[in-house]
Amino acid sequence: MSQAGSAVAVGSGGGSQPGARACGAPKIFGRKRAEVAVVTAVHEYAAWWTLKVAKFPKDIKHSLGQRSLELVLELLETLVEAAFVPAPERPPLLASANRQVERLRHLTRLAHATAALPHESYAHASAYLDDIGKQIGGWARAKQVPGASHGP
Repeated sequence: MSQAGSAVAVGSGGGSQPGARACGAPKIFGRKRAEVAVVTAVHEYAAWWTLKVAKFPKDIKHSLGQRSLELVLELLETLVEAAFVPAPERPPLLASANRQVERLRHLTRLAHATAALPHESYAHASAYLDDIGKQIGGWARAKQVPGASHGP
């Protein structure tokens, strides 16, 4: 390239000015930071969980470990999608994310019960999943329409 930054697309946030961003400072993905903090938490959990699953015994790694990794990635994808859809389309995605977290809790408990996951790692995973679940629940409650009926 003859000129630094000449291949950067307009509005990509990668301009020649240090710290230049296409979106406003308090937003990520066009949403407020608080709304997508859970995406970051799940991303961090996925990276940590991947390293834990790699240490599982071979027979468990290729069954329970693989399934749990797939579910963590599904959860991440669901939350990224929720960050991009219009607010009225978000509740079913957040409900799905809640169910995915619950399934992850059970798979994590099973990994601990089979001794594939040490107690300290189990405690850490449980705390992480509880926090992720609370963040999803908070996001879902924050987006409810006042006066709308959500139960029987």
